[in-house]
Amino acid sequence: MKRLRGPAAALALISGVGVGLLALPTGAGAETTAPVTLNSLARDVALVESVREIKDLQRTYAQLHQFGRFADMAALFAEDGALVWGTQGLNADPPVIGREAIEEWLIQDAGLMDGIRPGSLHTEINDNPVISLSADGLSAKGRWGVMRFKGTGPVEDGTPVARIDGGIYENEYVFRDGRWQISLLRYYPQYTGEFTTGWRSINGQSLPVVPHHFTPTSAGTPVIWPTDEAPPTTATVEELATRINRLADEDAVRNLQHTYGYYVDRRMWTDVVELFADNGTFTLDNAGTATGHAEIRQAHIDRDGPENLVQGILNDRPQWDTIVEVSPDGQTAVARGIEIGLIGDADPAVRMGRWEFSVFYNTFVKDDGVWKIKDMKITPLVIANHAPVSAGGWANGGIAPPPTGVPPFLDVRGRSAQAVPGTPGDTDLVDLKRRLDRTYGFDGVENVSSAYGFLLDDLLCATMAETHAENAHKMSAFTGWYFGIERITQACLRNFGGGNPSTLRSSISYHWRPMPVVLMSQDGRSAQLQTKLWQPTTSNFSAGIIRGAYYHDSFVVENGVWQLWSLTVDEHYWTMTNWTGGWAAANPRDPNAPNPPGGALLQTYPPDVTMVEVGEREEGFQGGIGRYVAWPEIHKMWFDFRNPVSGRIPGSTVTDKSINYWPLGCVPCEAQPAWQFPNNGYQQTPTGPTFVTVTSDATDWGTAATATVTVTAGPDEPVNGTVVLKEGTIVRGSATLSGGSNSVTFTLPVGLSGGNHTMTAYFGNSDRINPAQKTFTVTVNLPAAWSASATYNAGDKVTYNGTVYQATWWTKNQVPGNPNGPWQELAMTEDGVAIWTASRIFEAGDIVTHDGKTWRARWWTRNQEPGNPNGPWEEIASPPDGSPAAWTPTTVYTAGDRVSHGGHVYEAKWWTRNQEPGNPNGPWALIS
Repeated sequence: MKRLRGPAAALALISGVGVGLLALPTGAGAETTAPVTLNSLARDVALVESVREIKDLQRTYAQLHQFGRFADMAALFAEDGALVWGTQGLNADPPVIGREAIEEWLIQDAGLMDGIRPGSLHTEINDNPVISLSADGLSAKGRWGVMRFKGTGPVEDGTPVARIDGGIYENEYVFRDGRWQISLLRYYPQYTGEFTTGWRSINGQSLPVVPHHFTPTSAGTPVIWPTDEAPPTTATVEELATRINRLADEDAVRNLQHTYGYYVDRRMWTDVVELFADNGTFTLDNAGTATGHAEIRQAHIDRDGPENLVQGILNDRPQWDTIVEVSPDGQTAVARGIEIGLIGDADPAVRMGRWEFSVFYNTFVKDDGVWKIKDMKITPLVIANHAPVSAGGWANGGIAPPPTGVPPFLDVRGRSAQAVPGTPGDTDLVDLKRRLDRTYGFDGVENVSSAYGFLLDDLLCATMAETHAENAHKMSAFTGWYFGIERITQACLRNFGGGNPSTLRSSISYHWRPMPVVLMSQDGRSAQLQTKLWQPTTSNFSAGIIRGAYYHDSFVVENGVWQLWSLTVDEHYWTMTNWTGGWAAANPRDPNAPNPPGGALLQTYPPDVTMVEVGEREEGFQGGIGRYVAWPEIHKMWFDFRNPVSGRIPGSTVTDKSINYWPLGCVPCEAQPAWQFPNNGYQQTPTGPTFVTVTSDATDWGTAATATVTVTAGPDEPVNGTVVLKEGTIVRGSATLSGGSNSVTFTLPVGLSGGNHTMTAYFGNSDRINPAQKTFTVTVNLPAAWSASATYNAGDKVTYNGTVYQATWWTKNQVPGNPNGPWQELAMTEDGVAIWTASRIFEAGDIVTHDGKTWRARWWTRNQEPGNPNGPWEEIASPPDGSPAAWTPTTVYTAGDRVSHGGHVYEAKWWTRNQEPGNPNGPWALIS
C-alpha cells in the first residue's frame, strides 16, 4: 500500500480540502533540514501559537455557552462568519451570517435551556480537536466532537425538560485583525433525546459518515513548516525564547490539570495533595475553602469519600475544554475548563448515580521550574440524580444550591499577535527550534489521537491504520497487538467489517480521547500519551449509553509526520448497564463464572503479541491472564508517568495495590523489546520531573565554600547530562554527570563577598530525563563587628563599615582605617588574589591587583601605592599574543631578560629598571 508522506504531501492534501534551560542535542521534531534563522524561528513560533489559539477559541465558545454569553460567543466569529446547523444526515438549514444574526440564532436555539435562568443548564463540550492550518498560516479547519447537556430548570408553565444531543463540528477559521476568528461553524447532528428516554440517532434513522477535512498525513502535520525564505521579523531572540517557554509552560500546566483529573477519578488523595503548593487552597463553591495539604485532603474526602475506590464506587470527573493562560513572566498560570462528574455507588443497598456539571478555575505557580497548583476553585452549576430517569435528571435544576458567581473567563483572542517582552538568556536558535518542536509535538499528538478516534468511529479501517507509523503496533480489544499497517488494517476489517464511507450506520460507538497527558522526548521526535476513552454510543433503535476506559499510547515523527507508534486500550473500567439504570445498576459477576473468551481474532487472525503474553500488565482484562474483572468491581489502574510535582510513583505510599506503574511507553514491549523506542532510533520519554538538590554549609569570609549538587530522576532513568552552577549570569562552575554518578561538588571562589549569595544549579543536556533546576543560598559569614570596648590580639579579624580588618598587634579602642595603625584592611578578588590596600602589610613576592593591573612586591611594604617606578612594586604584564612580557617601568630586569615594547622585542644587556627600551646606547638590545 503506497502512502503519500511528508510536509509537501500534507500541503497538497490540505490545499485540496474546504526550561529547557541548557542546550541539548539538536532535535528534529519536524525533521526539517533548512537552517534556523531568527526570521524562520519567528514565523514558526507564530504558526504553533496559531494552532493553540484556534483550540482556545473553540473551547471559549463552549465555556461561554455554559452561561448564555451569546453576544460574546457571536464576537468570536468573523464579521461575515457563518453558522450552519444540520437537520438530518448531511442536510442543513440555511446559513446564518454575521455576528448579530448569529447571536439571535444562539438565543433562539437555547430557549429556556440558556444557562442564564436559575436552574437552567447548557453545558456543551467541544473536544477531540483535529486542527489543520493552511500553508500561509492565515486560515484553518477543525473537526470537533460535540456533546450538549441542556435543561430548562423550573418553568412556570409546562414541564421542565432536560436533553442530551451530540454530533460533529467541521469548522473553518480565519486570522483577521490580529486574532483568529470562526469563519464557519458547521454542526452535523447525530443523536438527540430527552433525559427521560435517553438519546437516539437523529429521527431514529441510520447515520452517514460526516466528511473529514483531514487525511492521516494532514492530521499528523497540524503545522506545515514552510521551506521558502521567511519574512523579516521585528522580534528579538529573547522574545521568541520567552514565547517558546510560554508554550512549554502551557503544556506542563495542562498535563498537571489533567493529571489531577486522573487522580480524582481514583480517589488518590495522597497523590492529589502532592500536586498543590504547600500553601495551596481548594475552594468548592457553596462549601468553603481548604488551605494546606491536610485540609485539602479532608476537603476531597468530604466531597468524594475516603481514599481509594472500592467495589461499586464511581468517581469519574473528566476535564473538558481546558484553556491555559501563562503569565508574561512565566511564573504563574491559570487553567479554566469544564468538569462533568459521573458519581455513583452500585451497591444494591444504595444504587446511587449522580451527574455533576461544574467549572474549574485554577491558578498555578512555578517553583524552581516545577509547576504546582496554587489555588483551585470548583463551581458546581447543577447536580442531579440519574435514576429514576422518569424524574427528569437536571430538568428542574437538580439537587444542589445555585452557584454564588460566574468564574472569570480567559481572554485568549489575539495571542499569536501579541508582543511578549523577552528576558536575556536563551539565544541558541537551533536549540530554540528543538524546544519549539517539542511543544508543537503536543499538538501533533493530540491531532493524531483525535483523528484516530474519528476514523475508528466511522470504521474506516484502512484510513485509521494510516495514522500509524510503518512499524507501529495497535491493540485490538480483547485480543492483542498487530504489527504494521497492513495487519492493523486487516484486524480492523475482520473485527468490524468493510467500513464503506457511503454506508449508513444503524449505530455508532464513539471514541472520544479527552484529558491528554503528553510526555515528550527531548528531541521532539517521540512521545507518550495517556488519555481517557469516553465512549458514548448511539443507535436508531435503543437509547445510548456511556462507557469509560483508558488509552496508553506512544507516537513518533516519521518523515516529518506525527504518527501512532503503539496503541493500547484498557477497557472497560466502568459502563452503563443501560440508560435507565445508568452505571449504578450494574451487578457483580458471579465469582465462580468462567472468564469470557478473548476476541474472536485470536482464532481467525492471531495477533503478533497476545494479551496473555504481556502477562501481569493485562491481568483482569478480557483476553488477559487471571480472573476477569468487570464493573462494578474495581479494575487495576495503570499509569505511564510519575507524579508531575513530587516525582513519586502514583499510589506507592498507600495500600491501594490497584494502582500500577508502566513506564516503558509501550505496553507490548515487555513481550516484544524490539518495539521499544531506543531500538528504533527514538528517545525514551521522561516519566516525570527531575530533581536537583544542593547541600552547602555556611563558610567564613576568605574560605572557599563548596556546593554539592545531586540530580535524581525516576527508577531506571540514568542521570547523564550537564550541571551548570550560576549566580545571576555568572557561571560558577560546570560538570558532566555520567557513568552512574549523579552528584558533583563545586568549589566556589575563595573571595566571595560576605553575605548571602543566591545561586541556581541547572541540569540539562540529557536525552533521557527532563531538565531541572534548584535555587539555593550560599552564606559567607563576615567576622564580628569591631567594638571599641573589646580587646584584640594579633591575627584577630573584625568587620568595620562592611570591610574586613585584621589586627597586626594587640589593640583596644583604635578605630580601623589608619594606614599605619594596628589594623590591616583585607581585600581580595573572587579568585583569592589580594587587592592592594594602604594599611595592609606585604612581604617580598606578594602579588596584588591595583587599578586593573597586577603587581609583585620587591620587598616589605606598607602604605606605598603601586605605580612608583622606584618603589617596592613591579608590574606583571603579559601581552595576549604569547610574545615576551610587556616592558613596565616598575619591573626590575637582569641581563638576558626579554620584553615586548612598541611592537618590538628587546633583550636586557645588564640590570635595569625604569629605562625604556629604544635608546641604542641604553640597557636594551633590539632583537626583532
